[in-house]
Amino acid sequence: MLALAAALGAGERMRAPAGGALVVGGVLQAWFTFTLPVARDFAASLGDPIGRFLELNLQPGALVATASAGATAFRAPSINFLHSLGLNDKHIASRRVGAILTRGQHMPGHQKGGGAYVLRREPDLVILGPTEGYLGTDPTLWILTE
Repeated sequence: MLALAAALGAGERMRAPAGGALVVGGVLQAWFTFTLPVARDFAASLGDPIGRFLELNLQPGALVATASAGATAFRAPSINFLHSLGLNDKHIASRRVGAILTRGQHMPGHQKGGGAYVLRREPDLVILGPTEGYLGTDPTLWILTE
């Protein structure tokens, strides 16, 4: 706002209409910032109850493989998570990105995977697809499995 005021004034005393517009703009910006509800991330909205469920129903130290380990993992601190897209796994993260084979690979951060590697780690639970899970009826819909 100060930069805009300086540019408009250009070293001269600001005229009332321009100054008034800046004040109104500042008031509106503050109102929007502090009064409108913040939209919650869809994955976080689903991951929160799923993580709580896992925390209550799995043994501490269980390994869960999932492509959505944010809120889910946060709400299940006694559970170990293997992020099947490589967020917290060096083996998957260091894979080279080849051809884009699934629709999900078009999203940033969703290009890599390693289904065989994930299964070799012998997870106690595998959550396929997005946070809420996916039955896998169309293998090209979500993420790279191998």
